[in-house]
Amino acid sequence: ADFATADNSAVNPGDYTTNSGTITFAAGSVDGTTQTITVDIIEDAIAEPAETFFVNLSNLVFSGAASISDNQGLGTINDNDAISISLAGFTITETDATQQGNFVASINGGATAQEDIVLSFTTTDGSAGASDYTAQSAVSYTIAKGTSSVSIPVDVLGDAISEPTEDFTGEISITNANGQDVSLNTATA
Repeated sequence: ADFATADNSAVNPGDYTTNSGTITFAAGSVDGTTQTITVDIIEDAIAEPAETFFVNLSNLVFSGAASISDNQGLGTINDNDAISISLAGFTITETDATQQGNFVASINGGATAQEDIVLSFTTTDGSAGASDYTAQSAVSYTIAKGTSSVSIPVDVLGDAISEPTEDFTGEISITNANGQDVSLNTATA
């Protein structure tokens, strides 16, 4: 029987090396006899969800009553790369008007998301409270596929009161990594 690989979610080039050829089962082979087809996987530094490719059999030649019940196999590539995300805070000088500051959740090392990464963001009062900024609780933000960060805006409420330096924190958690190996390096800023 002839065999050939074919793309599914894994593609050549990039994820694996195409392979084709012929496999032969010896005369008198019993039910359950197997042949091994080797497909080389391409190593990269991209964190991806599991991807699959096909191995198709064709031009089957039999003698006697032999048959093949399924002429397509499915190979799975489980990625060994991980994404680490850090949250960075901001400093802003308060004025009489409301201003926007941005926390930034970024993938470390310059990598990009291969699928959307959905985060949950929550603020916690420090010396700054409800009259100083607009709090957020479990608000969803997404590092979109093909990007490496997301800005998380927080309104800082202005006033005419002379106050010392105040602070509050932001914290992220991962709600959906879409099959990618994602961890938090710095979850709070």
